[in-house]
Amino acid sequence: MSIANGMLSLTCDKCGTQYDFPDSDAKFEVVEINNRPMGPDKQHSWNMQFTCNKCSNEIEFEYDVWEYPEGGFETDELAITGGNEIGRYTYDFQGGIE
Repeated sequence: MSIANGMLSLTCDKCGTQYDFPDSDAKFEVVEINNRPMGPDKQHSWNMQFTCNKCSNEIEFEYDVWEYPEGGFETDELAITGGNEIGRYTYDFQGGIE
């Protein structure tokens, strides 16, 4: 089960082609857990690289989401190379990933 809801949408920064990633495509993995006063602080991460099918531009993103306290959204960060963000997911940590 994924922590993501909705759609991640990006455009190629060279030709403007739009790419949509429904929540079923999200491949977040827990990459770090730190113990804090209110419980574990989990960092979920998803990295992806692909080639634009219209202009062959390389597009890469690193998408990190922090869950703290457990079951709660703390913050997110989306770094994109070769593209631009249109919209990102919302999150649901109930029954999320391990």
